[in-house]
Amino acid sequence: MKATEGMKTILAFIIGVALGFTSAVAVQSLLDAGARSKAKRTAADCRTISAALEQYRAVNGHYPPFDGAIEHLKPYLVPRYIRVLPTHDMSGQPLLVVLNGAEAAVVATGRYGCVIQAGKPAIQPAW
Repeated sequence: MKATEGMKTILAFIIGVALGFTSAVAVQSLLDAGARSKAKRTAADCRTISAALEQYRAVNGHYPPFDGAIEHLKPYLVPRYIRVLPTHDMSGQPLLVVLNGAEAAVVATGRYGCVIQAGKPAIQPAW
């Protein structure tokens, strides 16, 4: 009879460890999913700005005049080329736009960073 009680205790311990391990993996997976979704949103915002810059260039033959602050692009891009101009990435860092004559790039320098060059494929860190 004592052997059966000991086996029940061991079985309960094994089940508890297995449930603990499973819940730890599930929590980590949920946390990673949140980070991946923020990174994808940041990349999508960068691509949206890049597309608006390319559309402006296609219509006007050049990129809009730019002095460094992304907010100064609003009169040129909103509402004709983009409905809402994102100014910050999902980590709260400002998005940067680099205009160099015939080329443009949108850069997110925060935790979920990416570089999107207008008219070219995205360069993103592996998540």
